[in-house]
Order: sequence, then C-alpha cells, then structure tokens
Amino acid sequence: MEDSASLTHSPLILGARLGSGASSYVHQAQYGDQPCVAKAFFVSRSELVRQTVNKEISILQRLRFRHVIQFYRTHEQDNRIYILMELAEKGSLEHAITKGSIDHNDWTTKTRLAHEIARGLAYIHHEGVLHRDLNSNNVLLTKHMEVKLANFGLAQARSIASAVSVASGKESTRAAGSVRWVAPELLCVDKPACSAKSDVYALGVVMWEMAADCTVPFKDQHDDASVALDVQRGRREQLPEDTPTEYRDWVERCWAQDPSDRPNASSVILVHDQTTKRRSNTNGSLLGRSRSAVKLLNAPESHSIGNERVGLYATPEYHDDHLVGCLPQTDDDVVTYFCKAAKAEDTDAQLFLGWIYGHGRGVDKSERDSFWWYHKAAEGGNVVAQLQLARMYEGRQGIGAINATKAAMWYRKAANGGNAEAQHALGRMYTDGCGVKENTFHASIWYLMAAKQGHHEAQTILGQWFALGRGVVQSDEEAIRWLTMAAEQGNPTAQRRLGHMYLDSQGLRRCAIDETKQPNKTSGTLCKQHATINQNLEKAFMWFTVAAEQGCANAQYDLGSMYLQGHGVEQSDVEAAKWFNKAAEQGDINAQSSLGLMYEYGRGVEQSDIEAANWYTKAADQGDIRVMYEQGRGVEQSDVEAVKWFIKVATQGHTSAQNSLGSMYAGGRGVEQSDVEAVDWFIKAADQEDASAQNNLGLMYARGRGVMQSDDEAIKWYTKAAEQGHANAQNSLGWRYDLGHGVEQSDVEAAKWYSRSAAQHNECARFNLASMYELGLVIDPSDKGPLPLYQEATTRGEPNAHFHVQWLTSSDYLNGRTRTDAKDIFRLYSRGAKQRHAAAQLGLGRMYERGLGVKQDKRTAIVWYGKATAQGHTDAAQRMEFLKNTAL
Repeated sequence: MEDSASLTHSPLILGARLGSGASSYVHQAQYGDQPCVAKAFFVSRSELVRQTVNKEISILQRLRFRHVIQFYRTHEQDNRIYILMELAEKGSLEHAITKGSIDHNDWTTKTRLAHEIARGLAYIHHEGVLHRDLNSNNVLLTKHMEVKLANFGLAQARSIASAVSVASGKESTRAAGSVRWVAPELLCVDKPACSAKSDVYALGVVMWEMAADCTVPFKDQHDDASVALDVQRGRREQLPEDTPTEYRDWVERCWAQDPSDRPNASSVILVHDQTTKRRSNTNGSLLGRSRSAVKLLNAPESHSIGNERVGLYATPEYHDDHLVGCLPQTDDDVVTYFCKAAKAEDTDAQLFLGWIYGHGRGVDKSERDSFWWYHKAAEGGNVVAQLQLARMYEGRQGIGAINATKAAMWYRKAANGGNAEAQHALGRMYTDGCGVKENTFHASIWYLMAAKQGHHEAQTILGQWFALGRGVVQSDEEAIRWLTMAAEQGNPTAQRRLGHMYLDSQGLRRCAIDETKQPNKTSGTLCKQHATINQNLEKAFMWFTVAAEQGCANAQYDLGSMYLQGHGVEQSDVEAAKWFNKAAEQGDINAQSSLGLMYEYGRGVEQSDIEAANWYTKAADQGDIRVMYEQGRGVEQSDVEAVKWFIKVATQGHTSAQNSLGSMYAGGRGVEQSDVEAVDWFIKAADQEDASAQNNLGLMYARGRGVMQSDDEAIKWYTKAAEQGHANAQNSLGWRYDLGHGVEQSDVEAAKWYSRSAAQHNECARFNLASMYELGLVIDPSDKGPLPLYQEATTRGEPNAHFHVQWLTSSDYLNGRTRTDAKDIFRLYSRGAKQRHAAAQLGLGRMYERGLGVKQDKRTAIVWYGKATAQGHTDAAQRMEFLKNTAL
C-alpha cells in the first residue's frame, strides 16, 4: 500500500453513499477543506483487493490531465482504505444519457464529448496506460459538462466510482459486466491481445450510446455470452438514421473488426477538428479558436504501448504541458492536408507545419522551414504561433535565433490575445529584465492574468510574491489563496510552499539532529520557536505529503524532518529515514546530509559509519561542503578543504557555493583574505538572485569593502534580498529608513521592514520594532504594544531586551497600558541610564536625537550613544557614527 494510506491527520467527513460494489463503496466526502469523492476498501479484505487498490493508486498518481479524473491522496480510517478523488458534479455520462440531459439533436455537444473522451484516451495511451473498461459509466462530467475519464487499471474488477451520479445520488442500472464494450479480439479464449485499439473500440460504443440515447448495447439480449459471440462474428448495434455522416463514419471506424483498421485516439481528435473547421467556415482553427490554446509540446520521438509504437503529435489546445494526441509518424495524408490548407492562408495549418518541420514528422526536419511557417502564422494573428515564435527568439527551442526584444514583443502579442502561457512568459521577462526593462509590478500584472486563467506556474509565482510582498502588497491570505489553487492542480512547488506557509508560522526551522551530541532513539534535538501567528501543522504535513508523493525531493526532505521532529505527526525515526532516503536518492543535499546523520547515530536505520560516510560524501560532491569540512562531519574540520570544494562547485554556477566562497574570502578562512575576491563571488551569486549573496553584497557596499562605498548600491542590494524574504536584509533596510541613512527617513517604511524581519524571528528586528512602538514613532496595528516583542527577544537571548521587559511590567508603566506619554518614557529611560543600562542609554539617545519627550539635541544624543557603545551595544555604535557624520 502507498505510504499515504496510513495518514489520518485531516478528518475525512463522509457524506451520502453514492454506490457500492463487491469490495468497495463510494461516498461524497469532505477532506479538510476539500470536497471530494471517497472510494472505500476494507483493509481486512483479501490480498487481491489490496493489490487492486495499489494498482489503481499507482496509475492515478501518474495521470495529470484536463480530461482525466484527478487523484488527491489515500486515507486510512476505521479499518478502511479510502482513495480520495476529484468530485465530478454532474455524475456519469451514463446518467446524463439516461436522464435526457443531452438533447437527441444536439450533435455539437455529443461530438464535443466524444472529442474530449478521445483526448483523454490519447493522453493516457501516451503515458503507457490502457483503460480497458471504457464505457459511459466511467466517463464523468463536471458542472461545466467537461469530460473526466475515471476507473483505471481495473480490467477485472470494475470501479464503481464513476458508475454513480452525484446529481441523483442513485446507483447505476447498467447490466452486470462490461463485455458489451469489449473489443472482439479480447473475447478470444486464446491469448486476447489487449491494446490501445481495444480502447478505441470502446470509444466507438460510447459514441453509439450518445447517438442512440441508450446506455446498454444489445439491450434486448440478456445473455452476455451470446452478445460476445455475435460481436466476434462482426455484429454491431444500429446507429439512428439521423446520425450525421461524419459521426457515423467515425463510430464505424472505431469499432472495426480488425484492430489495424481502427484509428488511433488522436486521429479522432484530428478529424473532429477538421469537421469543426468546415462547419464553422471562419478563420478559426483546425483545433478550435487559438485564443484558448496554450502551447505545443516538444514530444519524444516515440513511445510504446503494448506491441504498438506510435509517434507523438502534440496540439496547442487547453492547458500547458498536456499531451492531447498521437498520430503515426508516416501519415502522409496529414502532411498533405496541412500543406494545402497552409497555402490557402489557414494560420492553424501553418502553425502545424511549423511543428511538423521542427520535429521532422512526415517531412525532413528543417528548423529554417519551421521558423518560416511559425512566423507566417504569427503574422496572420495565430496566438499559438506567436507563442512558439517568441520561444524561438528566446532560444528556448528551434533554431535559437536569440533576440530577447523580439521574444518579448511576440510574447506580448500572444499575451494580449489571451494566451496564458504567453502571459506567464511575459511576466518572467519582466521579472528577469530580459527583452524589457525589469519591473516586478508589470511582471505581477501578467502573472495575475495567467493565474486567473488557471496557469498553475503563474499561480505559484503569484502566491510566492504575495508571501514576500514582491511586486504586490504583502498578503498571507492572498499568498495562500493562489498557492492553494496551484497546489490543487498538482503543482508540487506550490504544494511545498503552501506547506511551509503553514509550517513556518510555527517558527519551525530546518534543524534535524544536533550532531554535537549522541541523540537517543526517541529524543532528538529540535529547533522550536514560539508561535507568533496562526499555524496549522496538520495542513503543513498534508501538503508536504502530497508534494512528496509526487516525487518532489525537497518536500520529501521536509516530510522527513516533520517525522523526525514529531511535528504534525507522531515522531518516527523510521519514517524520517525513509523520506530522507527518497529525497537523498534524487540528489537533495539536505536529505543526504540528514541521512548521513541518521546512519552515523543509528536512528531509524542500522548504525553504519560506512553508509554515513557515503551520504556525507555525496552531499559534499554537490556542494554542501559545510557538512564535511566546515562543520567537521565525518572528517576533520578544515577551512582549507572547504574552500577547495567551494571553488569546485562555485565554478559550476552553484549560487550557494559562490556565496559561501565569498564569505570565506571576506573572513580570510581557508584562503588569504580578500575583499575584492569576496565581492566578485557575491556578485556572481547575487546576479542569479541568491538572496544571501545580495545581502552580503549590500553589506560590502555599505562598508566600502572591496568596492567603493555607496549607500545607493547598498540599499539596492538590501532591497533585492529583502524582497526575496531575507530577514537580515529586511532588518538592515528597516534600520536605514529608521535613521534616514541613504534614503529619506520614514518611520512607516522602517516599521514595515522591521515587521517582516521580525515575523521571521530576527531578534534585532523584534527589538527595533518594539522600540518604535515604545517611543510612539508608529502605532502597533495589533494594539499589543512593545512588551510581547521585547519578551520574545528576551527568550531568544537578546540582552538589551531585559531592561525593557523589566520596566514595562513594573508599576511605573502606568498599570501596564500599551501606550504612554513620551515624557513618562523619557523619565524611565533616564532612571535606567543612570543605572548604566545600555538599552536605556540607547533609548535616551534616540529620544534626544528625535526630540521625543525632550528638546531635540543631537550632541547629547551622541553622548548617550557613546555610553551605550562603551558597554558593547553595537546598534548604539552605528547610530553614533552615523550621527557624527551627518549632524556635526
């Protein structure tokens, strides 16, 4: 059974039972906040049942497509295993036919539904999956009447998840067994040859069901055996006389006796598109209006399904990254058709010729001809061709005629045409300053447009930007909203980021084992911090699990960390080691390091110095040199050896290693000290958006180390790092606005950046923000006042916070009120300053500097800053230096 089957950390609330079978039953359900369908199996049933469940899960986990039912997860509760799946509100196609939801004369809808079923089949065939039980009962419909294929991998035991109408809440009335949809070659006693063409036969029967408004083929025959014999002899159901000729032709081709005479599912797609084109008589497309298109795929050369070998033919409709069809590589008729249509100025035919020449399908591969046809179609207004042309100019595919400006221009044309993929790409161009001037606000607008169309990558970026306040106003609520949308589409990055939003609010950080001492089997040294905002470890665990089960290595590491620390789940060294191993096998450096520790101390695995050294070495080879030499894990600590490894990895473009190498040069550790070399390495990493390097580069400019001192450059790099969420950079930026150092003084901006840094548990920022609240420079929106921040700073070891906590909790503080008059604060600071409290001396200096509760006197401020500096208060020293340079 999949590991997720044992997870019970979100309550599963079962609604109405929708149906039942020999070994399972189905409920409408709610899992946490997610409505779903829950298919239940008894854990105590036979091993065959368990194997059936595993088979269905393994297939569902692989399939991510618009016309395939989405698998969410498994869940075990009350001795039952539940498969949780997407809810299709309209129930089955069988139900729609039986209830007359589709008008008999509505051939447009019937053809569209057949088209979508074919798309779903083409996709699963590409993925190496045969449905084997296709019928109207296993075709589900959403509230928008969109097809979702369901029930995979159960050739013998037919799933009842799709046999029930959610709308009616009643069980299917279909005759027992599905032999009436089975291809004749599968009815042979001797070695039935199951293939993709067998599914196409069933598609023909489903198309007959819609045409005849009848869900039981050969309804008057009650004996399945006699039906099977008739089908083997070539008998088929009669289509109604009013069936359109083209629809009739394709039904008859699909259920041809000889499998080789049947089309591929994708051929059904193509002909539907051609039929639509002829009927519409517009400048539309062979594949529908290109405004709804997203992109072509660079398909592999070929894939095998059983004994068949098919070439991929990708079409630009619907969502990105969705394969929608397969055509034989040698289909000359297809090439001929497109050539004729392209010469008649059909832009979609030109688009496909661009793809055909680019991939050498049916013609000699020619990147020049591919570019020419794409360009012609793009100039004709074809949105998808504009997208493809932009990619070619950007060098992402084709001839690589790199021209970032033209790439941005064509992306913009396609984006203005409503293409979500182009909108996402244009957002990326604005983010990177590629072909356009860097502008995060404009980038956020294009990401928003793509996200509203359901583009999961844009939704993920938008969610991350809302979390960081980058290009948009910071909002955790909006971050969670957009990340949830992307996560529910199966985006593992969004799932993991969402998990961290729920986790990080707890203040939990990535600390696995304290390697400075031998841990016992149950303890472990954890990195815990007090909760400061709402958190939900249960949801964090859920999203990490979903992403981890998709193979996301980072999420697997996160899940292992939660098991190790016992947060949101029962502590388990065995589970921790298992997930660390999964992530480590994929090359996750943190997981390799942690797995090395697990082997070193024998936690969750048998103790093995050899295995520990093996995983430490793998981590070191990837650049996590701190594990080996900086921290002396598995080897003797050596800065010199660390630098060697850093150089090896940094020269390959690894930003973390580049930043670490810069730090080694700056500190003269393992190498001759050189600020110039440090800056060079910081720049390399900072230009690749490494936030730590950007912060370090800001520090070098601020102090004039290795570069000419420049407040403007310092603020520029601090801002870049701060917008990515770097806590130290946020605090430094807040401090600059607090003093007006290199920027226009602004208490509001100072408080904003202090607040963001404090939310990440930066104790300096907590102290600075509390001080602003205490002095009345800004108003605490929570109205809690400075005391909670000072108390938090005290528990984290901030020595200067103790004075403030002591007097804020004393009777002198006006009976504990959260706000008081500046003169009262001045009086209490004066008393503390005379008692040689450095924090009080700093506070008194600030009051004299700003004229708070006392007449402004910057010379006296410098005196008090000097007294605090003499006691080792670094903030006072910096303020004194700045004031001397600016005020005197």
